[in-house]
Order: sequence, then C-alpha cells, then structure tokens
Amino acid sequence: MKPIRRPLGFTLIELLIVLAIIGILAAIALPAYQNYVRKSRRAVAKTALLDLASKQERYYAINNAYSPDLVTLGYASNSVALGTGSTTYYTLTMAVTAPNYTATAAATGDQTSDSCGDYTINNLNVQTPTTAGCW
Repeated sequence: MKPIRRPLGFTLIELLIVLAIIGILAAIALPAYQNYVRKSRRAVAKTALLDLASKQERYYAINNAYSPDLVTLGYASNSVALGTGSTTYYTLTMAVTAPNYTATAAATGDQTSDSCGDYTINNLNVQTPTTAGCW
C-alpha cells in the first residue's frame, strides 16, 4: 500500500492570513516612519536656521549691523528652500528691522501637515517654535 501524500504548498486561507498580518504591520509602521521623516526634516531646518544666525553674527562683527538680505550672507536668494530635489519642505526667510533681525524656517509642501509648525530665531538667540516641545 502506498502512503497517502499531503499536498505541498499553502492554502488560500493561510495566504490571506499572512496578507492580513502584513497589512496590519504596514498600517502601524507607515505613520511611525512618516513622523520620523518629518522629525529629521525639522532637524535639518533648525540646523540651517542656526547656520544662518551664525553667518548673521559674523556679518555683524565685521560691519556693526545685520545684513538686510541673505544674498550678502552667501545664499543664492533671499528665500532659501530646504528639501530634496524639486521638493521643498522648509523655506528660510529673514526680516531685519535695525538693530534686530528675525530668521524663520516656515514649513512648506508635505511638511505643512506636521503639527510642529514654524521656527524662528532672532539676534538675541531667542528660539521660538510655533508648537512647544516639537523642535
């Protein structure tokens, strides 16, 4: 007598259970990943803003006044776009009212859905987030 062989492979129910588990894991992981990406973009914007403030202070040490525009500080234009490729996540701008300045990193594009909002720094090194605890 021949032994009875069990069919090889997976049943449709087993495959559907695996797909459901993958779907649940993806539903949990995707929002966490998006929050991590937004947080890293905030860190890039804050670093760029602090670099702008540093350049402004160097300019002040030499000229005894703050630069009225970003071009004088070595930027390509008076509005600096931060992002990857053609996608912009933050825009750096600066306003000078003698003898003070305020630089702002404003969220744009996909980053506007981030609840943390904008970030500013002034000549007294007062850093002000729109939402406390985010930056």
